[in-house]
Amino acid sequence: MPLRSATVSITDSLNSTHTTSTDTEGKYLFENIISGYFIGIVSKEGYHSYNFSGSVLPAQTTMIDVTLISYYPNHIIPIISDVSVSNITRDSATITWRTEQLADSLVEYGLTTSYGSSIKEPALITDHAITLTNLMPGTTYHFKITSKNIYGFSSSSDDGLFITKTFIAKAIGDYGNVTVMEVEGNYEIKNSNGTISSLPREEIAKEFLRDNPDEYDFLVIFTNFDFTMPDADAKAFYLEIKNDVQGIGKPIFDNSSLFGSNGKLQGLQGSIDMGNIAKYHNRPC
Repeated sequence: MPLRSATVSITDSLNSTHTTSTDTEGKYLFENIISGYFIGIVSKEGYHSYNFSGSVLPAQTTMIDVTLISYYPNHIIPIISDVSVSNITRDSATITWRTEQLADSLVEYGLTTSYGSSIKEPALITDHAITLTNLMPGTTYHFKITSKNIYGFSSSSDDGLFITKTFIAKAIGDYGNVTVMEVEGNYEIKNSNGTISSLPREEIAKEFLRDNPDEYDFLVIFTNFDFTMPDADAKAFYLEIKNDVQGIGKPIFDNSSLFGSNGKLQGLQGSIDMGNIAKYHNRPC
């Protein structure tokens, strides 16, 4: 395996010392060495030094191959484990992993396996975390992790995938039987056939059930903003989540897991969008 950044020193017959470093291919070159006897040494931190000697004639080219032996032959390449993607939002995600030895952190990422973007953290650590920002909502990203140790050896993970969120709901407080949330994203997102997407309602339901028991038959949703109803004359609309009743002219289906429920949310009693709460009287007669 080529070893880059190793130090190579040669002392020629006039007792002049010449020093260089190996390149990325582990190669080095000395020019205009005085003919005659020479001695040399190759060294790199973490390896046993290698001493060599020989003679060179005028206009002669001499090749010397050197193998350095590591102090830790069984632990040269970092081992990457526990790769995880967390804290995924509409425009960011955090990638974490572990190495069994001190190593730096590099994440390459992009829309294809060609990646195109990268973030590097040079600190030598074992618990790694890099947050990717300025991502596009609702987009699939590829990523690859690389960690390099102090000796210049590195290893990389396989290609990984994550999808940024299109819509986010975050609870900010419970007031009696009302949960207030902040939402981010397009509440009017449509399916490919033009119908209203259930995605925003799924995220709202999952956020609600994260801190509340899964014992509700349906959720009623009010907003403080206007959005387009499925029908121009509609004041509210109902979204089916599950149907397990036969003989009513509807197919049997269960989408409750998409809403974070284990089956409590019922199809004929699913979620109801009531629209902008401002249109309702706060003191009804």
